[in-house]
Amino acid sequence: AVGTVYALTHLGAVTLALGDRARAVALLRAGLTDARAIGVKPALAEVLVHLGHAAATREPAAAARVLGAADALHDAIG
Repeated sequence: AVGTVYALTHLGAVTLALGDRARAVALLRAGLTDARAIGVKPALAEVLVHLGHAAATREPAAAARVLGAADALHDAIG
């Protein structure tokens, strides 16, 4: 359900802010999987934003791609 996606996304964001990148990425990937499964584009875009932030310090090229995908999805949603 969409509530689960948002819960995983927000838990991932908080976990990232607390410095546990590995756990944050695991939570965000779970949210991404659920968001894809249910097809709710705003939830998918939010997960992508947080995954991009998680990748930014260690994988800047990947972060740019993920954030670009989130931006394109936001544009498509309107």
